[in-house]
Amino acid sequence: MWWKIAKLAGLFFLGFGAAQDIKYQKISTEYLLAGSCAAILYRALFGRMHWSVWVAGLGCGIVFLMISKWSQEGIGYGDSWMILNMGIFLGIWNLLGMLMLAFLVAAMAAGRSLERKMETDDKNVILSFSSDRLSGDIYMVKLKGSTVVEMAYLMPVVLLCWMAVIFALFYYHDKNIIGGAAYETAIVGSEEWRWKKEIEDGKMEQYFQKRIENKLIFFDTVSVETVVVKDEFEVTAGAQKRKMRVSVKRSAALTVPEEKIRRKKVLQEIVERDQEE
Repeated sequence: MWWKIAKLAGLFFLGFGAAQDIKYQKISTEYLLAGSCAAILYRALFGRMHWSVWVAGLGCGIVFLMISKWSQEGIGYGDSWMILNMGIFLGIWNLLGMLMLAFLVAAMAAGRSLERKMETDDKNVILSFSSDRLSGDIYMVKLKGSTVVEMAYLMPVVLLCWMAVIFALFYYHDKNIIGGAAYETAIVGSEEWRWKKEIEDGKMEQYFQKRIENKLIFFDTVSVETVVVKDEFEVTAGAQKRKMRVSVKRSAALTVPEEKIRRKKVLQEIVERDQEE
């Protein structure tokens, strides 16, 4: 319920900011600062997503602020600050999807605007020619552009690459966490079996879930299965989200070193007796 109300508030925030931008060609600092405070407060009170997701959204906004400075406000500071606020509120995944859609729409609008400008701008004759079969003039068309036009075409590609990199980083982060927890569970399970020769049902699965609790970024739930195979304690864990999946298998040997030590000691005693005789 709170998420739906927050989304409606976010739409109102974007709409009012867009109206300011259209009317005054800028967005007030007070309005943007209020949006930042509201987004941070919402994350603090209703932290439904992992902290790294909204921090990554914050990082995306900071990158756009740097682009604004580098391009001498080809993309305005107000627009970049608005992206930063939405990054905190929506998180990196929803933000990137929203930006890709926005820039694709902007690209189509920019293309249409340039087409109209080419039709209406003044044309200067730079060369006239004539012959028996053909005559005419060559015109030079002056077009005034802005960084926004180039960005409208470039940013969807940049965002797509950026999204792929972030997906890969989060995927391998979670894979390493799951793999490490699975191996640790296998070690603990082999030690448990060493002393008791049996393991309670579900005990090692619970141990695994505790080891990965609040550590995963991309995957929500992980299934795990433990089994004793021959002389090994084997742990198999897997997770899936949309079309991305991860599966790991770790095992630890079931060893009883004290029995080997006892056998070795008995053999040494037998050898010593034989030597004395």
